[in-house]
Amino acid sequence: RDRASAIVLGGEELWLDSLAFSVMALVLHELSTNAAKYGALSSSRGQLEVTWQSTVEGDCEIIWQESGGPKVSPPTRAGFGTALISRGVPYDLGGESDVEYAVNGVRARFLLPARHVSHLHIHVDGNKQAPCPDGDQQVRGSPLSGIKVLVVEDQMLIAMDLEALLAVHGITDTVTSGSSEDALRVLKSFVPDVAVLDVNLRVGTSISVANELSCRNIPFVFATGYDDKFWLPPELSAARVVRKPYDSDELIEAIASTLQRG
Repeated sequence: RDRASAIVLGGEELWLDSLAFSVMALVLHELSTNAAKYGALSSSRGQLEVTWQSTVEGDCEIIWQESGGPKVSPPTRAGFGTALISRGVPYDLGGESDVEYAVNGVRARFLLPARHVSHLHIHVDGNKQAPCPDGDQQVRGSPLSGIKVLVVEDQMLIAMDLEALLAVHGITDTVTSGSSEDALRVLKSFVPDVAVLDVNLRVGTSISVANELSCRNIPFVFATGYDDKFWLPPELSAARVVRKPYDSDELIEAIASTLQRG
């Protein structure tokens, strides 16, 4: 925006875990798009103020306030974007969302539960250190620490969430591909110890990658949000299948047991 005062941000330095980060990325993107198209940021005199703070309970409260833009009226239909803003935080994080379409500007309040929020650790030398992914200490001595993993996942935010989940367990040598074509290309130079394959991709499936891994005797785990095992080819029907959204314990156990089977 040309005017530096058009957008004002303010709050203490907080970190969100990967799930809350993914949800809020979508919610804030939707709010920003609406503000630029129809709200305060569509007007030369409009202003957006976003503030956040910790509550006594350790939750994170985020306030989105628009002003100075066109007259506001509530949406006439509840489309995907409206549902995302109002339902995303309660549904995925167990928090609160409250959106008010006031005449003088949209006001939204989000409350993210403390389990999804971490504070920066301040050392005596004044340096700031980020918390480990997901607000937890990295699992020390994890039997999976140091292994190489190929992830095939076509949704960026889910892939980022998965990478953070693996990092908590010491798995940092991860290569992510968004398509089977790209994954097959990656396998020409990267030899994973195990792979996590999303069954249904935006274009096609990951079956071709699974077949290539099988030929190389590289173990893999299928991941799906659907009951896809019925559609797997007979030669792949014995593969372990985990459900999405990922449960950390289930995924790590599946990877460990698949590695043991070889």
